[in-house]
Amino acid sequence: MSLVHSLPLIAMIIQITMTDMVFLKKDYRMCFFAGICYIAADFIGFKAEGHPMYPIVDWKSYKTTIGIFFI
Repeated sequence: MSLVHSLPLIAMIIQITMTDMVFLKKDYRMCFFAGICYIAADFIGFKAEGHPMYPIVDWKSYKTTIGIFFI
């Protein structure tokens, strides 16, 4: 599980460093929408599998789970 999350992070850091990429203020909407889609996908995965994908995000309390995603 750690490889699934760490390798993309390392690749992203290398890409940002090598290309001098700059984040644009207007792109925050797209990032926010992608985050909302991720929350929906995690919920669908939880319902399909019958157990939470991540131990801390267990969907017992919807408010707490969505709050964790926003943090």
